[in-house]
Amino acid sequence: MSSLTVDHWEWSAWKFLSAGGALELNVPPTHQVRKGSETIIPCTVTVYKPPVDPSLLLIFWIFQGEEILSYDDTVTTSDDRVSINTTRVIDGDASLSISNVTVTDSGVYTCVILYSLEIMEKSVSLSVYAPPNITITERIAFINKESVLRSSIIGFYPMDIDVKWFRDGKTVNNYSVSTPQRNHDGTYSVYSTLIIIPTKKDRNNIFSCKIQHASLPRPRQKDFQLDYIVGSLELIVPPTHQARMRSVTRIPCKFSVDTPTADPRYLKIFWNFQGEQILSYDGTLTKTDDRFSIDTTKVVDGDVSLQIFNVSLNDSGVYTCLVLYNRKMKEKETSLFVYAPPKITITGRIAVVNKESILCSLITGYYPVDIEIKWFRDGEILNYYRLFKPQRNTDGTYSVYSTVTIKPTEQVRNEVFSCKIQHASLSRPRQKDFELEYIDDKDEESDYTIRWGVAVTVCTMLLKFVYEKCQKSFMKSNHSTKTNLYLKTVFQAEAKVGAASSYSPTQNTNIIHQRKGSYTFRGKLQLP
Repeated sequence: MSSLTVDHWEWSAWKFLSAGGALELNVPPTHQVRKGSETIIPCTVTVYKPPVDPSLLLIFWIFQGEEILSYDDTVTTSDDRVSINTTRVIDGDASLSISNVTVTDSGVYTCVILYSLEIMEKSVSLSVYAPPNITITERIAFINKESVLRSSIIGFYPMDIDVKWFRDGKTVNNYSVSTPQRNHDGTYSVYSTLIIIPTKKDRNNIFSCKIQHASLPRPRQKDFQLDYIVGSLELIVPPTHQARMRSVTRIPCKFSVDTPTADPRYLKIFWNFQGEQILSYDGTLTKTDDRFSIDTTKVVDGDVSLQIFNVSLNDSGVYTCLVLYNRKMKEKETSLFVYAPPKITITGRIAVVNKESILCSLITGYYPVDIEIKWFRDGEILNYYRLFKPQRNTDGTYSVYSTVTIKPTEQVRNEVFSCKIQHASLSRPRQKDFELEYIDDKDEESDYTIRWGVAVTVCTMLLKFVYEKCQKSFMKSNHSTKTNLYLKTVFQAEAKVGAASSYSPTQNTNIIHQRKGSYTFRGKLQLP
């Protein structure tokens, strides 16, 4: 009461001379409140002649010996968080309100009432509590190796707390609890550790950390299972993989761990192409191209194979499968080879008895460029054929022409001719068999027209290809006078004999030689 000033007493002496009567004060001995909440500490006064006359009333609240609030028609406080309801004073209610209660608000509060010539006071002990929160901060275990489980119990008040550990409901004693640490808000935190040596039998065990605290009506418990660290992580990826152009393919990538299935919480998958990430999965699938995907339903079983839809030649290259699981990482590379099998079309099969005729085949849509072509007559190889330089198509595949010059006789009208090709995309050679379509040659002019007409058709198609290449090269050049393309075309009838068997880009094919009885295309060709 030393904080009450002399002025208060002098003022009350003359103010209350004519007043009097019995006074009764009601204050509970203790009061509890949760940290962070708002509370009202009760204090009510009963007068002899109700209602209370506010002009005869003085109210004081003292905390730990210091005045924090006074009322004499107006309220004065030392803390904005404390107040009284002035509208209820006439009813004798002098209860103290405290908002946003903190731990430092704990202590003894005294309610002092001066009414008329009487004075009364009573004290109440305020207990602030803060319930603890449990977090399991470490649950990773190694089979048959010493492992440490940790829990964090934070934000509690008062300081005293009881911590226990259980395994499937049975007490485990090999644990320790740290000394409580004071937090900046006045609450406390402790840490507890449990040392175990788990076996495979413990995979399904339920571990528990249980705490008892004055703020809790009953014990609080946190249950959990162990997260086992992978002892081994194996990744299976073939070194190479082949896919047909425009197909759907799966580049295999499978991993295995020492558990029946992988825990998706600790699993991350990455696929890279030529060093750039194209897909990732950590519970959410992210990809740079809608044509890429993985079957997320198979991930926990170890299958993270990459699916590619509508495969193109641009998909050829090196892919990397990377798996992260717990604290293990594995990655492996595989090379994807995209192929396109060739198609054979016989475009020229017209023959004239006893006259040289040109047979023509068109091989289209194949990749890679290397290809081998052979001609046969009734199973016997023909050495007099010609192979033109392959043409690159807009989709990246190739097409090529091959011709053979023959001189059929009347006796061999039923002979079967064949064009056979061998290519990297084929498991075995592909062959096109056909018979000649004979036209009787009763007129030399008719023979000339037919024979040369077929040849001109073939050469025109070749010339168109060369012209398009020239045009592209010219457009790419900065100066038309410095173009790298030099072209001379000479069409003439010759009688040369030779043999061509296959095309490879490593061979010198700038000059295409003439076979017996057909036109010749000759020139120096430098393509960009």
